[in-house]
Amino acid sequence: MSANDLVVPLLATAALLGFWFVANRRTTTNNVTSILDRRESPSQEEFLRMMESDVSRETAESLWDLFGSCLPPQVKPHPSDKVIDDLFADKIFKSQWLYDFAQRNGFDHSDLPTWPSEWSVTVRNFGLWLDMGKAASRQS
Repeated sequence: MSANDLVVPLLATAALLGFWFVANRRTTTNNVTSILDRRESPSQEEFLRMMESDVSRETAESLWDLFGSCLPPQVKPHPSDKVIDDLFADKIFKSQWLYDFAQRNGFDHSDLPTWPSEWSVTVRNFGLWLDMGKAASRQS
């Protein structure tokens, strides 16, 4: 196989990668714009204040760190964000984060209650659910 035989496949691969990069960047940009058009991007302290009536500070801080790590820098987590739809966070549920959170807080992830079917999967509700798991483990 000569170097000339490799040119077309290499160019095709480069073109596909370029197309994928541009499409992915456009999707992310559109999602960020959509999020920022619909709600504010709070500071960490604002986020913690918004969560404090429903979620323990420790859990809220953990959620800030978790979801903040999933978002582009210009967007910060908000309590009303839908975890899967808004936060590009589906990979979180495939990670060890939940197991690690439970262990750090002195309970087993199996102590978490069944997700209430009437709840949407928002950041606030996710925090409430995590705190329910912490509370259930203390009662055991």
